[in-house]
Amino acid sequence: MDPPAPTLQKSLYLCSVVGVVLLVQVGGDLTGNVARNGTATQSSDYLDANNNWNASNAIDGNKTSCSSTKKETNPWWRVDLLKKYRVSSISITNRGDGTFSSIDAAEIHIGNSLLNNPKCAIISNITEGMTQTFPCYEMQGQYVSIHIPGEHKSLCLCEVEIYGILNDSLTGNCSSTSSLSHEYHFVDQNKTWTEAQSYCRQKYTDLATIDNTEDMNRLMETGNSGFKTAWIGLKKDKMQGKWQWSDLNNCSFRKWDVEQPDNDYENEECVEIRMKTSFWHDRNCNDKMPFFCHHDQLILIDENKTWWDARSYCRQNHKDLVSVTSEKVQRWVEAKAKKASTPHVWLGLRYSSFYTWPCVRGDPTCYHNWAPGNGTFMDTCDENAVGRFGAVQRDGPHQWVGLPDTEQLNFICSV
Repeated sequence: MDPPAPTLQKSLYLCSVVGVVLLVQVGGDLTGNVARNGTATQSSDYLDANNNWNASNAIDGNKTSCSSTKKETNPWWRVDLLKKYRVSSISITNRGDGTFSSIDAAEIHIGNSLLNNPKCAIISNITEGMTQTFPCYEMQGQYVSIHIPGEHKSLCLCEVEIYGILNDSLTGNCSSTSSLSHEYHFVDQNKTWTEAQSYCRQKYTDLATIDNTEDMNRLMETGNSGFKTAWIGLKKDKMQGKWQWSDLNNCSFRKWDVEQPDNDYENEECVEIRMKTSFWHDRNCNDKMPFFCHHDQLILIDENKTWWDARSYCRQNHKDLVSVTSEKVQRWVEAKAKKASTPHVWLGLRYSSFYTWPCVRGDPTCYHNWAPGNGTFMDTCDENAVGRFGAVQRDGPHQWVGLPDTEQLNFICSV
C-alpha cells in the first residue's frame, strides 16, 4: 500500500522536488519555454484525497504544483514537445530537506521515439536544494524524458522548463543522424593544426568534421586510449570571426566545455578535443598534438551542373558520379542529399542507347530505389526516355527519378 500523500504545501519537504530547466542556446540566443505548449505524461499518477499529482503539473508554470508517480519499478516522466527541437543543456534542481526521495541514478533522454531515445546524462548526485547542469550539445528530439531505474522508486517533478529552437529553423546544413559515410581515423602523430590538416587532406578527406552527437561518439571510439588531447577540424575564421570547419561544412554542432572558448592567451583559434570528457577547448594552432581525420566515401558538390558536366567534374576531381549498388550506399546518398540546395541530386545513372536503365526495376541482381513511374518498362518506352538521367530526391523517401540532362542540379561524387 502506498503511504499517504503529503499535502501540497508539504510537498517540498517530502518529495524529491525537482525543477528541470532545459536550456537551448544557439548563437547565444535563448528562446522561450516550449514546454508550456507540450503534452506531459508519466508512468503512473499518485492520487490522494486532496491533490492530483498529474504529469502536466510539471509544465504549468507553477513551481508549487508538482507531478508525482506512485512507487513502482522504473518510474518515468515525459513531455511531447509536438515538434522537433535541439537541446543544449539540462539543469536539474533538487529541493527538499531530510526525507526527500532521491533522484540519484535518474537518466535524462532526448529523441524522436517514445522509447529508447539517446541519453543526455545520468544524475550521479544532486545535493539537496542545489542545481546541477548537464550539457546535451544540441541533441535533437520531440520527446524529453526522465526516468529512474530500479524497484520501489517514485519520481516527483515540480516544474519542467524547456528552452529550445525548432530544428528546421536552425542555420547550418547539419544532419540530425549520423553520417554513415563518415569514417574517422585517429592519427597518433604530434603536429600543428595546419600540419594535421595537410596530412588529413593527403591521406584521407580532411580534419574531422562532427555533425552531431552520434558522430561525436563514433569519433571517440576510434581514439587511442592513451591520448589526452587531439585536434579536430574546427578553426576560427579571422576575417569573419566565426568558427569554421576545415572542409567548409557549415554545421552548427558544438561541444564546448564550460567557459569555452575563452581565447585565454588571445591566440587560440583552433580546437582540441579532450579524451576524458570529450569536451572541446580552443587552443593555439601552433601547439603540436595527435589529431582526428575523416574520410568520406561520398561527397556532395553544392554546384548546379547538367548530368554530363557533373560526371566530368567528378572524374576530374574525384572518382566518378556515385553508383548506388546497395542499401548501405543508398543510406550514404540520403545523408548527403539532405544537405543539397536543389530538390534533386544527380546520381551516376543514365538511360543507355540500348533502351534500358543500367539498373531496372524487377532485376533481382540489381539494387534500385525508383519512385513510382520511374525506372519501369513504361518509363523506358517513353519517347523522351533517351536523354534521361537518374537523380535522387533531396526530401521525402529519397527515391530515384529520371530527369532530362538539361536540368542543373547538385551532384554526389564517389571519392
